[in-house]
Amino acid sequence: MNRFSTRQVSRIIDIPAATVGRLIAAGLVSPLRDSRGANCFSFRDLVVLRAAKSLIEAKLPARRVSRALQRLREQLPEQLPLAGLRVAAVGNTVVVTEGEAQWRVDDGQYLLAFDVQNAKGKLAFIELGTSAAVDGERWFSKAEELEASDVVGALSAYHKATQANSTLCEAYINWGRLLHEAGQLTEAAAVYQGAIDSCAANALVFFNFAVLREDQAQSAEAVELYKRALETDASLSDAHYNLALLYEMLGNKRDALRHLNEYRKSSA
Repeated sequence: MNRFSTRQVSRIIDIPAATVGRLIAAGLVSPLRDSRGANCFSFRDLVVLRAAKSLIEAKLPARRVSRALQRLREQLPEQLPLAGLRVAAVGNTVVVTEGEAQWRVDDGQYLLAFDVQNAKGKLAFIELGTSAAVDGERWFSKAEELEASDVVGALSAYHKATQANSTLCEAYINWGRLLHEAGQLTEAAAVYQGAIDSCAANALVFFNFAVLREDQAQSAEAVELYKRALETDASLSDAHYNLALLYEMLGNKRDALRHLNEYRKSSA
């Protein structure tokens, strides 16, 4: 299971480290400790912390926020679905969205699956209840909008975009990138492999997958993926540069120099 440091949590959720500390002190999250005594948060902890941020920003009373988060912790499964959960304050009620289901934290009552958007100053309700009504491009646009403020929600929306349109390469690319940035390397690899299976040849998929494999210390596979990226798009100069560095590290100076020269020519 992947774990996150306080610094990573603060960056991913955009929440001050001091606020994270207060939520730990209040018993709303209980991270493990590493060998040096530093906090190690699970993905489940991230969901609770992101929920706390949303509820605090919605200006709910502190006592209600605390009670809602305590109930949320009790209701969350240990292994969260890859699509994740969304938690939001709707009026004076805390609502959880899991896939296409929605329920109230206070009483567990399931709700009709509607999402709310603010378009040009007017509230618009978009039904999300059936897969037939889901459009890949709409979910993709929603995911892009959520990236800056709601990473877990963006991950869920990118997942839904690929479910609606399995050939939507841009959704796989962004989904894999977010998972990679969050330290979910195994999950990111699965997304990139899904993209390769569904989108045929896409240079950026191969490139991003290669960067991921480098971070996983799988150099041989990274080399092959960079090569496939260049076979698909010979103008992808960053692939030449990364290959040059990788070959240099592997002691293959000849190929390192060749790709460095290709990088210089394509960047000139």
